[in-house]
Parts: sequence; structure tokens; C-alpha cells
Amino acid sequence: MKSLFVLLPALFVLIGCADGYSDVVQRLKNMIDAEPELEIEFRTMFVQSGHPDQTKEHMYQFFDVWLTFLPQIIPSGRFTHFTTASYYYLREDQTPIDAGVAVVTNNMFSSWITSFISSRGEFLSSPASLPAVPIWIESGLVNMSDFVVPPGGYSSFNDFFCRLLAPGVRPIDQNAVVVSPVDGGLGALSQGVSLRYCTPDNTTVVAKGRLTTYERMLGGHAEQFPLNRTMSLVAGLGVANYHGLHSPVDGTIVSVDVFRSLLYPYSFHTFFEELHRGVVVFESPTIGKVALVMIGIDEISSIKVLCKPGQIVKKGDRLAYFAFGGSTSIVLWNGERAAFAPDVERRIANNSDVQLGTALAVSRD
Repeated sequence: MKSLFVLLPALFVLIGCADGYSDVVQRLKNMIDAEPELEIEFRTMFVQSGHPDQTKEHMYQFFDVWLTFLPQIIPSGRFTHFTTASYYYLREDQTPIDAGVAVVTNNMFSSWITSFISSRGEFLSSPASLPAVPIWIESGLVNMSDFVVPPGGYSSFNDFFCRLLAPGVRPIDQNAVVVSPVDGGLGALSQGVSLRYCTPDNTTVVAKGRLTTYERMLGGHAEQFPLNRTMSLVAGLGVANYHGLHSPVDGTIVSVDVFRSLLYPYSFHTFFEELHRGVVVFESPTIGKVALVMIGIDEISSIKVLCKPGQIVKKGDRLAYFAFGGSTSIVLWNGERAAFAPDVERRIANNSDVQLGTALAVSRD
């Protein structure tokens, strides 16, 4: 993958050289102008990345284009957007540059990135983002018969992205004790201490292709899910998927935690414990403690939680949703009380998608 700024010459053809910047990018310019040491770090980063001709002005123009860029889905089911923004600090061989790491871990720049991502989220929630909606609908990759279309149509791209399911389109398997909380592709599978995709000490699981410690994954709830008795499944949501998160079990919500952390990943950060995420813990009368872990990632990393502790829920009740951006869910439960549903491993082996309400686990009783 090439450096972020390799994209800039093509962008200049589209936007020219603007005389001014958006408010959020102007704040970045003011910050760098006021901090000579930070400016030196940026310049060193450009040189070390092999792009000495790039300047801070190029970077400002790039962020201005990214701010109002409309995501466009393509036939493969992927979409075009500026996912390369974390790679400007990498060499061509993908190794971090010392000066680049210094920049992205700088408290001022990290704070600015958070404000930039928030500003981009505001744009995608504004009427100015509406031109992207027909592109996604006309792609044919979103089955619109599954969703509710507001009487006046969608008000923004995020209004479309966070669309609601039509009643009855996701039947809930009532014979299962744990069901899929999302539409998505089943990923890493773990069972007790024989975790797949784990390190030799058997204390890590895979989320979005990266390893994360079990304790940090649960954000302080690990004691409720002993590693040698816990089973879990990971479901990754594609961009065309429905992005609601629903209850995987019948029971009572014990706790709801949202860990507001990084809104954009850098390759030297571990994926799960350092990104914006949420953990909901349930008490199931059938199988005991169950956890739903939600990961938000670029571009917006938004997790909107709709539930609260003490709430009694049924399988399939809507609990949260992701705004635009990649996302993952993980469900964990007591493996001594519930086993994987019969076709779960087959689905994983075949890289099959599941829908909300599909059986993930059945009672051992």
C-alpha cells in the first residue's frame, strides 16, 4: 500500500489549489504554524516516507477533500473511501517511520484527528451527503425490500446507512440460546483454551485480523468470562450490511460500557483494546453471563448505544447501531452451558454470512 500522499496529484486535478481551508483543517494549519517542533516532525515524516516533495499544504488539501468525500460502493461489495489516511507515516515496505509515529501519537494531533473524524461524521449526517444514497441503492448490493424507507426519503447518507429493518424480515431462532446479533460474516472461532488464531499462551483472539489480549478485549469484564470455559464468535459487518446490533440472548442487561478511544487506527496500535468500542453484559436465565462486544473503526467509528443496565431484553431486540464505518461484533458465553449450533463451524469454513437471529449456540441441557 502506498503512502497517503501518493494520491494527492490526482486530487489536485479535481480540486485545484484552494485559497482557504475548511474550519477543521484551518485548525490543523493553525496548530502546526504555532508549533515549530511539530512542523519539523511533519517535514521529517515526508522525507523519511520517500516523498520529500510533499508539503504540509498538500496534507491540508488532502484532508479538505477527505472531509466531504462521498463513499461510493462498487460491484465487489467494497467501497471507495480514504482508508489510507493512517499510512502516511509508513515506508513503502509498511514499516512505521519514527517521525510519523511521533506525529500520530502527538496529543495535539491525535486530538485534532478526533475532531476531524467528528466533522466528517457531521458531513455524512447532513443533506450535503445525499448524492451518495442513490449510488448505493442502485448498486443492487443492498436489498432495499428488507428496510424501512422514511416517507420523505432519507435525510442524509448516514440516515440511509443506519436504516431500520422492516418488520419480520429477520426471524429469530427461538430454539437457540444465543443468536447472531448482526448481519455479517462469521470469523474467528474460539472454544475454551484451545483458541484458534491465538498466540502460544492462549490468551488472544482475532478481531478484524489483529490479535488482542483477552482481558483487554472485555474492558474489565474478563473475570466474568473465564478463558477455559468461554466460547465466542466474531461477526464482521460489510459496508452493504445492515448495521444495527441486537440482543443475542433473552435476559437482563447487567452493564453497558462504551470505551471512547481512538477513532482511527494506526498499524502499531492493537486493534481492539485501543479503538472505539462498547461492551454489553447480559444475565441469561438459561446460560448465565453473555457479552456482546462492539468495535467501531474508520471512518466514523460511531457506536450509538440505545440500551441501559437493568433493561430486560429478548433475542433480537435492537440495542445499538454503527454509523458509517467498518464494524465488528463478538459474542461470548459460558461454554459449559451452551455449545455451538450444529452448522456454525461449517459456516465459518465456507466463509458464509449469517443474518440477525441465526442460531449461534444451543443449550447443553
